[in-house]
Amino acid sequence: MKSLSKFHWGRGILAGLFTVAVLSGARPSSAQVPMEVDDQTRSAARALTVEGLKHFDAKNYAVALDKLSRADELVRLPTTGNNLARAYVKVGKLVEASEKYLSVTKLQLDPSVPQVQRDAQKTAETERSALLSK
Repeated sequence: MKSLSKFHWGRGILAGLFTVAVLSGARPSSAQVPMEVDDQTRSAARALTVEGLKHFDAKNYAVALDKLSRADELVRLPTTGNNLARAYVKVGKLVEASEKYLSVTKLQLDPSVPQVQRDAQKTAETERSALLSK
């Protein structure tokens, strides 16, 4: 977990960036998500993410996993996927974490998506590689 610990400090930053991405309407292309995500769904995903990250920071990983999983179901974004994968790691579900990271790297992003989402895909590759080396 040593290689993943450097990402802990950025939880607040990631939550903020997620909020910006969600508010801007960023979402995977229609090929990945057949229906458009409405404002209410984005708002619910944002609230679940913020709540999930608070529980993650408090080391309440089971609750964090639940919240982050629900957020990821609502909006399929690299940032939500990475948060969920990290929670899987913390509860010892390493196969699920690896699969989630892999799915993040394969998301087809709309060209208008904010750079933070593309960066999150690269982060997923890095974190998955670190996980696989264990």
